[in-house]
Amino acid sequence: MFYAAVIVITCSIGYVTWQLLHMFTVNRTNQSNKHRQDNRLIPYPFDLTPEKVEVIQKVSFYLGLLIGIFLYLKKGLQPAFIVFAISFLAGLAFKRIVEAQEQKIQKEMVRELPVFLDTFLSLYQSGVKVEVAINDALVVTKQLPYVFRPVLHRWHDRGGPEEALKILRKLDIDELKTCSTMLIQVVRGSERSLDFLKEWKDQLSEMEHLNKEAGSATKPIFYTFLLFLPFSSAIVTWFYPFFIRAMNMFKGFSGVLI
Repeated sequence: MFYAAVIVITCSIGYVTWQLLHMFTVNRTNQSNKHRQDNRLIPYPFDLTPEKVEVIQKVSFYLGLLIGIFLYLKKGLQPAFIVFAISFLAGLAFKRIVEAQEQKIQKEMVRELPVFLDTFLSLYQSGVKVEVAINDALVVTKQLPYVFRPVLHRWHDRGGPEEALKILRKLDIDELKTCSTMLIQVVRGSERSLDFLKEWKDQLSEMEHLNKEAGSATKPIFYTFLLFLPFSSAIVTWFYPFFIRAMNMFKGFSGVLI
């Protein structure tokens, strides 16, 4: 048993060390190639990457396994299992929190689109070029620069503005895919392209307004539920002695029946 534990511990330490070295190598490579654009476009929250999240999750798992083995050898199975379970669940919870933050960033991008498009249309109709109008319109947003900077970076590449705008289609956000199509039509100078863009911008604004109203309608229900929790605990505390007395009474009856 001791030799088996030593083998498992050694393998765990080796794997964790390899993962940390791999993460360090990836970070060095990314720092030396800052001019290269991230294909994901949408940034991970907390200055993380998918690789870092995976490494942190694995480190949490193997660290819990390592500590659990030591506790098993010293204090038994129960504390070892508790520590391992906490480490495993902590890794899963961390990944879920990061994914939730990423979804929040995506929703913020969709909310910023109407403001961005309104500013873009004002600049473009005043005679500013499409590229300059996009760049200047990003000033009024917080999250959209992450997805539009790579577009502007490739604006003068071989494919031209149309291929640069197609980068937005890589994202799993329908509104940004539609925005890519609309802006491509503006670049081509298609008739009524600006009219279509205005109408779609108004639709986005209307949808955002409806979503806010829907959220305002559900908040009273949510707050009522939160208020019910302490109220229900007060009810249980108040009637708890009566429940105990009733249970004691039934114990007497059960004794008679037996």
